Amino acid sequence: MRLKKYYILLFLILILCENSNAQKEITKVAVIAPSVSTSMKAREIRYHFKWQEVEPKEADYILVVVRSMLFYPLQNSYDSFTELKDDAESQLNISGSNYHIYLFFLENDLSVTEVDHKYFEAED
Repeated sequence: MRLKKYYILLFLILILCENSNAQKEITKVAVIAPSVSTSMKAREIRYHFKWQEVEPKEADYILVVVRSMLFYPLQNSYDSFTELKDDAESQLNISGSNYHIYLFFLENDLSVTEVDHKYFEAED
């Protein structure tokens, strides 16, 4: 349990360091978290950064949390939010060995591009 909290804290610190300028601007995020455990992780992250969850059309960024045994379960860009959501929902999500946390940017043409990706081992 302690190791899990350590990884979550490390992830959050890395995001803050890598995107310090962007962090000031991120206030609204759409969330894709297809299972109970991924929803809980997404909620922890939103709470920590004080991000507001909104509909995709209002979002500055898209927060995606999935579980998978792959190192890179999602692509780094998609033609649409729907494609990203479908791909995220197709991951193992309940029994995947790693949590993967992504931030995607929603482009003006409604395509999405990866901003950041971190992963760590799921303990349950």
